[in-house]
Amino acid sequence: MDNEQSSLQRIITGERLLAIVRCLWKAPDHCANEEVISAYLRRLALYGWWSTTRTALDHLERLHALTITMHQTLMIAELTRRGADAAEGHVELDGVPKPGPECAY
Repeated sequence: MDNEQSSLQRIITGERLLAIVRCLWKAPDHCANEEVISAYLRRLALYGWWSTTRTALDHLERLHALTITMHQTLMIAELTRRGADAAEGHVELDGVPKPGPECAY
């Protein structure tokens, strides 16, 4: 059972990362704050704890898919060219599945 849960968690984490880059790809100026991203993830049933969004954003920043700036205590994420390429399925990022042609995100 633990192996199944671990496998499911990897799938959810990957889909969450893909949903974030796709969200930013569609967003005005390819930029959004963590509250907007969290609300989007909730709509897709990909939301976790409060720290889940921040952890995902940090991971994507380490992959150079986005840049993060802080406004007081709020994270603001901006998609990079590499992140846009991943959102469009042109490059693969570690832990981020490629979107299919009918990607719902």
